[in-house]
Amino acid sequence: MFYYKILVWLFWVVLSFITGCVPLILLILLVGLWDVEEANKRH
Repeated sequence: MFYYKILVWLFWVVLSFITGCVPLILLILLVGLWDVEEANKRH
């Protein structure tokens, strides 16, 4: 399930690069990093 989250995250990163929405890229990066931190805490 964790790999699925990464794939979805990568999809959004690519989509934001295509649309050229920089604030969206930053938001996705922050959410992605926070999500990884949360996953590490759970284990």
